[in-house]
Amino acid sequence: MSIDAEIRPVGGKGAARRLRRQGKVPGIVYGRGKEGLKIQVDANRLEKLLASNHSGLVDLKVNGETRVVLVREVQRTPDRGVLLHVDFHEVSLDQEVETAVPLVLVGEDRRASDGGVLVQTLREVTVSCRAADIPERIEVDVSGMTVGDILTVADLVAPPGVTITDPPEEQVVSVTLPERAGAGEAPAEGGDGDAAEGQEE
Repeated sequence: MSIDAEIRPVGGKGAARRLRRQGKVPGIVYGRGKEGLKIQVDANRLEKLLASNHSGLVDLKVNGETRVVLVREVQRTPDRGVLLHVDFHEVSLDQEVETAVPLVLVGEDRRASDGGVLVQTLREVTVSCRAADIPERIEVDVSGMTVGDILTVADLVAPPGVTITDPPEEQVVSVTLPERAGAGEAPAEGGDGDAAEGQEE
């Protein structure tokens, strides 16, 4: 993925607001021992980049020079989520980096029809690897899971050269039975009521 940027004129909050009214987002590029470079990027292009390239490297083109960067921080307004500022971290392809990578469930269509519901509690993990080896995603195979099963970070399979740094015991996905309608209410007369009484003894 790539995105074009321009050198940003020096200015305060007023200048940043004017940029945003023009459909631009102020940002900064730092890393590799270089002085921070203030830039501006097109807001629509940045939104598309963020939607399609969650974790991978980005070719940032500034005044004809291409820099390999990672998106490090994105600031938005709390109410409407309007882009306010973006930080890019310049890296070399051989540099060891830490970054977040999304977890994607696969094999849901092959899972047993046992009435269970998949509940994903962790949607991304932090990995450590060379910048050139950052995976786009890590797949989580849930095809063999049944009701009561739990997968944790320790069960994830990372590509060669990639280390997941999250706690191994952290839960990723589980299979649970859906709550019955009216759970917690008095059971109806008949077998269900007898079963409930038997469980309380």
